[in-house]
Amino acid sequence: MPFAPSVGSDIGETWFTRSLDSPFMSFAVDFAPTGIEKARAVSSNDGTGRVQSISEDDQSFISDVVKGFYSISGVPMVLNTSFNKGGQPIVETVDDALISFGELPINILALGRFLIVKSLSPELIRAEVMPKQFPIDGTIVRDGERLELPLSKLTSRECIRTVQERTGLIVFIRSELPLFADFLERLRRGEKVTTIRYRKDAVEVPSFKYLPLFETPDYGVGDRSTPTATVEIRHFRYQVFGELTEHDAIADGFDSLEEMRRELKTIYKGLQDDEWVTIYSIGLKQD
Repeated sequence: MPFAPSVGSDIGETWFTRSLDSPFMSFAVDFAPTGIEKARAVSSNDGTGRVQSISEDDQSFISDVVKGFYSISGVPMVLNTSFNKGGQPIVETVDDALISFGELPINILALGRFLIVKSLSPELIRAEVMPKQFPIDGTIVRDGERLELPLSKLTSRECIRTVQERTGLIVFIRSELPLFADFLERLRRGEKVTTIRYRKDAVEVPSFKYLPLFETPDYGVGDRSTPTATVEIRHFRYQVFGELTEHDAIADGFDSLEEMRRELKTIYKGLQDDEWVTIYSIGLKQD
């Protein structure tokens, strides 16, 4: 498997002897003498690099990574390689990626707008994915019984492990909150004080007490370029969807339990009564 420099296509001849359009690592290019001194780790023994070029208008995750690393280090490239286990073909689907990720000694998989983490390493705290000390408490409600989760007394790592143990489910970390425009207006008027979120076979924890809120024109993820507001996460709880009540519906901005169930099943296709949802108690942060 070749190790290769992923580079912006506009870096010029400071780094390589010539420019080359090679988004699929198809060609090897000679490093310029000044370039190889600063990026020896991504060069082959013969002084070449099997370049993966990234166009100037590319909006991909790898483009953001290269630009971010450039701003920190002054080196406009990162070490990359093909995504496959030795002796196997390059991954082509999400299922391929997850299988290879499970078999390879790597810790984090970036998949679309998600990060999938095997081991909750301290590096995630330093990268500001979550705070060191988890800021919010939670609750599990099942069959009318409440189990309080004093998570604000734990580190973020301990928090996630606790939620995994208590629920037996996958834990997603929510770092932003998209909200349909009509629901946002209800939130502004004080008619909505919770938001209910569903993930198949999983529950969520918020990454921080305050999250960026993005107004959306429908139930999709919408445009994430500029936050509309900042939302405060005051508490969260896990509950089976079929056990939600009329009170839960009113708190979420609906007129009735029937309306809430209908709308949430429209938003979340396949949501069943015996599945878990995460319910956030929220409010808009005042400037």
